[in-house]
Amino acid sequence: MIDILPMKLEDACRIRDIDRSEIIDRVYRCEEGTLESTEAGHECPNWSENDYREIISRFEYELTNSGTAFGAFDGERLVGFAVLAHQFRGKDKNQLQLDLMYVTREYRRQGIGRRLLEALSRVAIAQGAKSLYISSTETESAVQFYTSCGSRLTQEVDKELFDKEPYDIHMVRPLRGDGMLQMRKATITDHPFLVRIDLKNDGYTVAEQNEMTTKQLEAHSNKIGLFITDPSKGAYIVEDSALRKPIALIMYAIASRDATYPWKTVFHEIDRTLFQSDGRFMEVFQLWVHPDYRRRGLATRLKRELEDEAKRREVNLIYTHTEEVNRHVIELNEKLGYREVRRGPIWDEVIRVSLIKQLSK
Repeated sequence: MIDILPMKLEDACRIRDIDRSEIIDRVYRCEEGTLESTEAGHECPNWSENDYREIISRFEYELTNSGTAFGAFDGERLVGFAVLAHQFRGKDKNQLQLDLMYVTREYRRQGIGRRLLEALSRVAIAQGAKSLYISSTETESAVQFYTSCGSRLTQEVDKELFDKEPYDIHMVRPLRGDGMLQMRKATITDHPFLVRIDLKNDGYTVAEQNEMTTKQLEAHSNKIGLFITDPSKGAYIVEDSALRKPIALIMYAIASRDATYPWKTVFHEIDRTLFQSDGRFMEVFQLWVHPDYRRRGLATRLKRELEDEAKRREVNLIYTHTEEVNRHVIELNEKLGYREVRRGPIWDEVIRVSLIKQLSK
């Protein structure tokens, strides 16, 4: 498991653990505001001793002057790091520079760079910055990474940084803040997203199994589609409007404690007096937040919206369950007023914790 943690001045020596080498297939040049790529086809070696000294010196300079650094740690090993410079830039002095960011070679394409960028972005937002200034290396991998994260060519090139790195691709990344995260009801256009996330089994122990057949995938797709079309079901999406992509969801269904189900449930094991007279309750079917957006209160926002939905439907009890090992999920639910009503296997041997929240007596 990779942890993203703040780095201190004394962590500077850990930068020597980073292997920045890579095969460079293509590079970009910026010609009159347009990116043009050319074939490169060479190996970029790891840093020399002088390179390490220069990078470490920049790291120490920024942290000494109120800059910020985050590291990606695999246990005790530093496998990536990023540095936010302390100096505000731009004509309105509302930009902060992403000064350094590297992920060691064998750990790339695992989402570490994006997590580091999000960590620094949150700090920049807290300091009042409206955008990040990024002087990206001209490699295709770097430029495409920053572009995929919402960066674009800057219209206001920083002369000091350009003079230092005239061949870099100078970009800005607007900082959205939570105001750019919009919640809405899922629509039919979200169907592929809902299917994909439900198939991830994120946070679940999955026994080794054969790949789903075409028929099984079709049946699953139809089942998930009901969360858009069935009046007794529903889903809410949180969308990053800056990137125009969904980054969190919650799916729910209105069920009855007194109904007979063709699959294994535990509803009948829960005290009947906890339910309203007609036995109806709301079940959380799926809750997911993109790793880059976790620890920002989105799960809480989605759960609160679900409470409002339950009240609109005159349902006074919400049911959810999670695996016993997901301690952070259990603690989140407890903070929101849920309480444990059962612990044990449900449809397999995995121990799951069932929790409920009563919205009214």
